[in-house]
Amino acid sequence: NVIHLLNQVLKCKMDLNQGIYIPTALNNSIDSLVYPYSVYLGMVGELMDNDTIETKTLANLMMKLENPYYLELFKNEFITAKKVLNPNFKIDDEPNIRVNSEVVSLSDCAVSEDNVFVISIYNDGKYPLKVSRIFTSCSCLNLLDHTDEFVVSPNDSAMVSFNFKSEESGEVIRDVFITSNAINKPILYVKILASIY
Repeated sequence: NVIHLLNQVLKCKMDLNQGIYIPTALNNSIDSLVYPYSVYLGMVGELMDNDTIETKTLANLMMKLENPYYLELFKNEFITAKKVLNPNFKIDDEPNIRVNSEVVSLSDCAVSEDNVFVISIYNDGKYPLKVSRIFTSCSCLNLLDHTDEFVVSPNDSAMVSFNFKSEESGEVIRDVFITSNAINKPILYVKILASIY
């Protein structure tokens, strides 16, 4: 029962806040519900018990769970796991994403005409930025290249092309979602504003 497991995780969190760590209470949750937060709590408990081997084992398990969605939700927990595995860990070295603009304005777009534009994706970190997927919020907005996972080298950029083509006139707002291993914004949102006549 998932609710029972979540209650166990919550109880373990409350115990940890009081300085109490009971490994057996959390192990069932970690084994049954492989979820970053329960693994993180186990890692914190093992740190409290000074068990460096088990702490590193749990940190490795946590890193296997890393994806843009979990990284977005559990950024600090993943940072803790990275620090356990690498005492020289520096957050500034991690992949760090930015784009030339988080708002793209397309003006004077004609109905049913192609409007191609480019978003530049930069990696300001010292490790490779792995862009796992780019999503758009509408069929009127299409990704023209980089349809598969790609890597942006440290201190480099990649240009990603899109086509906007609307079948209706007026003002529209659409979104581009860029998922990656970036520590600062694992899911980066770019707003597309279009004025169509």
